[in-house]
Amino acid sequence: MLNFKKLSILVVLILALNTFLSSFVFAENNDKKSIVALGDSITYGWNLQDRSQAFPYLIGTNEYTVSKNISAPGWKTTDLLAALSTAENMDAIKKADLITLDIGNNDLLSLPEVKVILDQLKANPPVLPTQDQINAATAALLNAISKLPANLGAVITTVENVNPDAQIILYNLYNPFGTSAGPLHDLGEKVIPAVNSQVINPLAQTFGAHIANAYSAFNGRQAELILPGDIHPNTTGHQVLAGLANDILKTFTPQDFDITLTPSTTKPAEKVTISVSSTAKEVIAMKWLKGEKTVADFTNQGENITDNKFDITENNKYTVYVKDGTGLEKVKVIDINNIKQAPAPDFTLDLAASPTEETDGPVTIKVSTNAEEVLQMKWLAGKKTIDDFANDGTDITDNQFDVTENGKYTVYVLDGKGVQKVKVIEINNIKSKTDDPGNGNPGDDGTTNPGDNPGDTGNDNPTDNPGDTGNDTTTENPGDGGSDHPASDSADKGSKSPAFATDNSLPDTATSMYNYAALGLALLLAGLVAMRVQQVRRKRENI
Repeated sequence: MLNFKKLSILVVLILALNTFLSSFVFAENNDKKSIVALGDSITYGWNLQDRSQAFPYLIGTNEYTVSKNISAPGWKTTDLLAALSTAENMDAIKKADLITLDIGNNDLLSLPEVKVILDQLKANPPVLPTQDQINAATAALLNAISKLPANLGAVITTVENVNPDAQIILYNLYNPFGTSAGPLHDLGEKVIPAVNSQVINPLAQTFGAHIANAYSAFNGRQAELILPGDIHPNTTGHQVLAGLANDILKTFTPQDFDITLTPSTTKPAEKVTISVSSTAKEVIAMKWLKGEKTVADFTNQGENITDNKFDITENNKYTVYVKDGTGLEKVKVIDINNIKQAPAPDFTLDLAASPTEETDGPVTIKVSTNAEEVLQMKWLAGKKTIDDFANDGTDITDNQFDVTENGKYTVYVLDGKGVQKVKVIEINNIKSKTDDPGNGNPGDDGTTNPGDNPGDTGNDNPTDNPGDTGNDTTTENPGDGGSDHPASDSADKGSKSPAFATDNSLPDTATSMYNYAALGLALLLAGLVAMRVQQVRRKRENI
């Protein structure tokens, strides 16, 4: 009983392990892309000892696996078309990532005129065809070519209707007869290139299929790639057919490439030629732009590069764009800083003031320059430098501006080539308001309240005239013609007419300075007297 229990446990463990490993293998297969192979005896692997050596099973082995091989010996295009109608085959095509199609040989080989020749060759010993037989077979084959596009086109149409996203690799026909076959080789050369050019190539172009050129791969190598006394490929021939598909698969996945940019010189020069080299197998676009750019920047712009080089005459960064045959796009940037810069052409800058004679009003400063393009024109008061205008300055419109004060003014101009200049002009013909003799009394210091009149005793009324005794009554100025307004009022109101007396007396220019000096002297004397009296008193007290 114990042994039975152990055996039961062992069986359960083996089954569990088998289930786990099966799931693991199934998951690994699911990670690979699916191939559905369509064709005749070649796709089937006819006359191979191991059918797993047929070309569909050798395609992209690291990335692809054959999920369905829909083929059979002797199938023509009509047979394949009928086989595609089954639900099982339709489902396989629907899930496929890649479909290979190698069909059409039997459409030609099944012709009676051709079949007679093939049967004679299979006889023991083989019987070579006569020239009449070859002529008849040639005529029949060329006539059959016109019927092949309809059937083969129907096969491709069925596939695309079921799975429009799958990639299709379409094999053209190879000549199975080498030059040693004599007339048979000649027969193949008359028919097979015509089939490929008139049927296979146009269909591939119409449906966007990829051509696997078996004809070129086998031409001249029939003895190496074809089974002896047969028309089917040997193991090496199948490897060659698989290699054609593998080369096509490489174009599906963009292969990275490098771009190398080489300047013609790194020494100072007026011009530098940038040479472009790339490891891309096929370059379909090569352009350049000034500055540091991205792939997106080249969508609708860029200068085309011819002969893998272009010339530049300015220091800057330059970006080169390359697109290869798989659609991969890359850019590379080069920084050029050894180009000798020619000095930018200078321009003139002149300033003129209007008017130039003495004036009360503003002076207009007019700016003239021969710069071809003016980007900025500004001014600042004072004598300034170019750096002062970096973040300051008043824009000048219509090439002129007005000033209302005497002084120096600086004008700044930046032209389209980046040249900057400044020019200074000095304005000194604007009359100052303080120069007007009618602005206040003689000796007026320009303040709103003119100084006290001579004889002012310091009372609160600042308008008292000379000799005012401190009374509230205002005394008229000497020479007043009887106006109701005191003379001090006319002076305070800023009359532009000088306040001169109407008689011949001198103007009243006295001030209170001497009064203050006399008062100070009196106080000083009083202090000295007080000190002397105090000294005498102290001496008497001491006695």
